Amino acid sequence: AANVSDSYGEFKDEYDARAAELAEKYAGTLGSLKFAGVCSECGTNPGEYMREYKSSYTTNLFDDLGFDFPGTPADPAITHGEYLSFEQLPENLGDADVIVYGIEADGSVTPALQELFDSPLWKELPAVKAGNLVAVEHANAATYQTALLALDSIDEELEKLPANQSQQ
Repeated sequence: AANVSDSYGEFKDEYDARAAELAEKYAGTLGSLKFAGVCSECGTNPGEYMREYKSSYTTNLFDDLGFDFPGTPADPAITHGEYLSFEQLPENLGDADVIVYGIEADGSVTPALQELFDSPLWKELPAVKAGNLVAVEHANAATYQTALLALDSIDEELEKLPANQSQQ
């Protein structure tokens, strides 16, 4: 209605091409792995985190790359994520091969995410112990132009992922 589609068309096409390129690049090494996401901007209470499932804030970028984010929230009315206590980390993230999360523009994490990372239960997760963590810049991209920057960040992180290195 605002006649802005033409101004985003170039970036959408560029985004789609870049996403297809990355999907092909990592399909062989990472395509069969189980991914999980934790939200960096979801306003959690102390001692809890938000698990992101398919098509959530950070994970939606990975949807376009063909990665699998299995699982669903316990409440069927909620589709993209759920708040969980740290005590639920082993049962909710213990089978994840790779965990993704958003970072701030300066590379830091939010205080809530730092609290999660400081948890002994987080440090014992297999993906964490293996170093299979993907920190995503521009994780909450709202435009194709910003999403392209997020894809560059994802590519950089996936490239150095131990899970990617061990399967090349």
